[in-house]
Amino acid sequence: MPPGCRYCILGICTLCILNCFPEKQSHSFTFSHHSIKLHYDPVALDMTAVDTLSIHYEKNVDRVYFFLHKSLHVERVGVGHQDFRLGEMSMNEVQQICQQLDSNWRQIVEKSQIVVVYIPKSLYSEWIEVRYRGTIDLTESPLAWYPVLPDVYSTFNLTMLLPCDYHVSTLGTLRLEEADDVWRLYQWEVNQQHSCCQLRVHESH
Repeated sequence: MPPGCRYCILGICTLCILNCFPEKQSHSFTFSHHSIKLHYDPVALDMTAVDTLSIHYEKNVDRVYFFLHKSLHVERVGVGHQDFRLGEMSMNEVQQICQQLDSNWRQIVEKSQIVVVYIPKSLYSEWIEVRYRGTIDLTESPLAWYPVLPDVYSTFNLTMLLPCDYHVSTLGTLRLEEADDVWRLYQWEVNQQHSCCQLRVHESH
């Protein structure tokens, strides 16, 4: 078993390397788009976020899963007013997933947890909403700071609120930046597909 695999079940991802992994795994589902809204306190390292995931099903499944940094806690997964049940993955399944990863992805998942979400048999929603929060340093890289599948390429919309003395940078197009005496609001679009959404928060100079 590769060294990182025994820790995979404990963790999830933050800042990631883009387009570094040429071979894609075969998945029964993929995340085609992330629409992320987050509030971040760079001093306390506190983050609260909602990621609306667009899902494409390659086959009938009764669950989906994703990696998320181990310092973050999933508060809710669901569609509208319907909550979905969370579960766990067996060690054999974790090993099978990790054996397909290269060394770069293993470094990411060592810091991550696997979150399993059971999909009701009567509902194959094209999107699900994941609410999560916790303490994380967004100046570090690479990390799974949002729900991610290794080797799955997605587009992103990112809306971020942080103190006015801080800035955020990412690949993509900046659609909006507004600031007052307390807060700064960003809206980014990443229309080219990437395996991870790279994010960096830094203080104004």
